[in-house]
Amino acid sequence: MNATPLFNMEPSIYLVQHALEDQYLPSAAASAPPAAVPMVPSQHLQIQQPATEQHPSTRQRTQWTQKEDACLLESALTLSHILVGDLDFKARKLFWHHVSQTLMSDHLVSKNRRQCRDRFKLLYQRAVSRNTFDRHLQPTTQVEVLSDKCTRMFKFSQHRELTLNTMNNGSPPSPTIHASSIPPSRVPTSHLIATPSTTSSLASTIKSPRRETDNSGDTARTALPIAHSWSDHNTPFGNSPLESFGNSIEYREPTASTSWEIQTVVSTLVSMKHQINHLSNRIECIAKVLSVNDSHVGTESLKDTHFT
Repeated sequence: MNATPLFNMEPSIYLVQHALEDQYLPSAAASAPPAAVPMVPSQHLQIQQPATEQHPSTRQRTQWTQKEDACLLESALTLSHILVGDLDFKARKLFWHHVSQTLMSDHLVSKNRRQCRDRFKLLYQRAVSRNTFDRHLQPTTQVEVLSDKCTRMFKFSQHRELTLNTMNNGSPPSPTIHASSIPPSRVPTSHLIATPSTTSSLASTIKSPRRETDNSGDTARTALPIAHSWSDHNTPFGNSPLESFGNSIEYREPTASTSWEIQTVVSTLVSMKHQINHLSNRIECIAKVLSVNDSHVGTESLKDTHFT
C-alpha cells in the first residue's frame, strides 16, 4: 500500500490540528511571568497596634496607705456619736459623708464617702477574721489596734448598715464574792473605825437571816447594815462594797465603766467642743459687725457736731 504524501492531504485536517493545539496550550497571560512587587521601606510601614490608653471616665482602683487607713478608723471612732439615735435621722444616713469631710479637714486626705465606706468594710472584715482564726496573735500595727476597737464599737445590721454594737452597751453584772474566799489583803477595812459604838452597833444589827414577803408572795432577801460609824470617807450604804446577809459578810466589787460608755462620753464632749467653737465664731462675727456699726454712728455724730 502506497503512503499518501503530505501535500496531497486535505487542508481541513490542518485546521483541526491547529485548533486542538490552541486549546491545550497555555494562554499568553498565563504564561507571562508575574509582575514584580515594589519593595516598601520598613520605616514607612505603619503597624496597627491596639489602643492602650484608657478613657478619662474609666474607674481606677484607689490605693490606700497605712496612714490613711489609720486616719479613716480614727475618724469613724470619733464620729460614732452620730450613730446614736433613730435610724431615720438624717445625720445618721450621712455618716460616711461626715467621715469624708473629717478626713479632708483634719488629715488632708481626699476620699469620697463611697471609698471610705468600702475601705472601712474591708478593714472591719479583716479584723473579724483575725480575731476569729488568729485570736492568740496580738495586734502589731496601729491599723490593727484601731480595727479591733471598731469591731468592739460597731457592727453591721442585716441591711448592711453600720450601727453601734449594743452588746457592749450595758455594764456586766458585778460578781458577788463571799468573804471566806477573799484574801485578807483584798477586804477594804481601811474606812472602818474600831470604836465601842461601832462594835455595839455591829452586834445589834447582825442577826439571824430573815426573809420578807411582799404582797405578791415572793420572798426576797434583804441586806442589813453593818455599822453606822464611818471615817472621813463617808460612803452611802447603797454604794458600799460590803453587805451583810445574816451571819455572812459578802463583798461586792464596784462596777466599772465600759469602753463603750467612755467612748460615748468622749464623742459627746468632742461634739460639744465643735459646737462651742462654732458659737464663738458667730459671736466674733457679731462683735465685728457691731463695732463697724458703732464706728459709722460715731463718724456721723462727729459730722453733725461739726456742721452745727
